[in-house]
Amino acid sequence: MGLGFKLAQTVVDFCKERGFSKVVLETSSIQTAAVSLYEKLGFRYVRSHTNTYSHDWVGALAKLSVLVMEKHL
Repeated sequence: MGLGFKLAQTVVDFCKERGFSKVVLETSSIQTAAVSLYEKLGFRYVRSHTNTYSHDWVGALAKLSVLVMEKHL
């Protein structure tokens, strides 16, 4: 297990212990390694959007979309 996996699993465990029903996260479409990691942890794609905190031209140039993923606990 890598550090990213351990950190993400710690978040999931923390939420489970406190009775949360799900964990929701956002990542960019170009971060394929992150998407793969979240899928391995049981997160599923819910929707995408293009509202980012960067300038509009950056998102357009990178063909960036934000993926919303969630895991039911």
